[in-house]
Formats: sequence, structure tokens, C-alpha cells
Amino acid sequence: TNYCILLRTVDGDSVRLGLVIDVNTRLYGIDTPERGQEGFKEATDRLNHLLSQNQYVRVEWHGRGKFGRYLATLYADEESEVSINEQMKVCGVAQPLPNDFRYVYRFFRAGWCGYNSTRPEGASRYHQD
Repeated sequence: TNYCILLRTVDGDSVRLGLVIDVNTRLYGIDTPERGQEGFKEATDRLNHLLSQNQYVRVEWHGRGKFGRYLATLYADEESEVSINEQMKVCGVAQPLPNDFRYVYRFFRAGWCGYNSTRPEGASRYHQD
């Protein structure tokens, strides 16, 4: 586990983290719409919101992805038990990558999304009802 400076949000599943260098990082285990696709702005805005509380993030590294980006699970702070990655899925703006559906509803009703336990408009495309 490392602590990194959050430099900026690229999109709903990618951030730039500052170590000694600027590291192109993809959030591990989730997928969000890409630039130009429906839901891109919502996912990017949600990631910005979840990460805006702190200058530093706790990082668990998972190697590199197929495009060479580092894969990471992010936590807002040391006390956070639920990752930013997980919160993105629960809020309905990120889709679990294949074989990762086991936690989709885990914290949904706990209000992690800031939507008072109700699914945001348009989120159903990422939920298995």
C-alpha cells in the first residue's frame, strides 16, 4: 500500500497519480464509458467527487493492464474500508469487469453514492436487476 498525490481525474476509471513521477493509472476491476459514450460525464464527475475529499489517496497496486497502465485499487483515506473502485460500481456509474459481479450490491443501500440509497437516473445499465 502506498500514498499518492491525486493529480487529476482522466475519466470514470482512470486517474493520474503523483509518485516521484506522474503515473497513468487505471482503476482495477471496473469499466466506465469512454469519452464520447453515454455516461462518460456522469462517471468522470462521480470519480472526481469521490476523490475530491483528500489530496492523497491510499493505493493498492495490481500490476499493469493490457495497455501498459498501472492497475490500482484506490481508497479515500487510511480509515476507508470500501474502495473508490467499489463505490463507483455501487453508484451505478461503473461496470464490474467480467467475473467481478459479486460486490455490485454490497454497499448500494448504505448510501455510498450520495443518492440516499436510490439508484441515479441512467444507472440501470450497470445493474443486474
